Amino acid sequence: MKAINKQNSITGFTLLEVLVALAVLSIAMIALVKTPVAIASNQSYLKAKTFAEYVALNKIAEIHLDRNFPALGTKQGSELMAGKEWFWKSKIIKTNSLFKNIRRIELSVYAEEGDDSSEIIKIISLVGNPK
Repeated sequence: MKAINKQNSITGFTLLEVLVALAVLSIAMIALVKTPVAIASNQSYLKAKTFAEYVALNKIAEIHLDRNFPALGTKQGSELMAGKEWFWKSKIIKTNSLFKNIRRIELSVYAEEGDDSSEIIKIISLVGNPK
């Protein structure tokens, strides 16, 4: 009888194993590429929201520091902060409270003028009559 020689058999990966490995590797690479893009996008959003909040809080502080009771109605304008122009709109309305000397301030900050859909932040505050 002849002995079977196993040294002549070729070992390696099958085509299916190679394709599965490439699929797993490509999914991992897609995730690695998307992560920095998401981080950069989130960082720019947070930066814009922070500066918009500064603008809104500054305008609210100006209203609170004014010695006159704010008139009812809507005002709008722009402020320069961090080298960018921010657009704001304030609405001063009566409150539904027992106290007639309190007004509600709704102040919104926008990225673009006249575009209400670009609202970044909205702050609501109350102000009392200083007199």
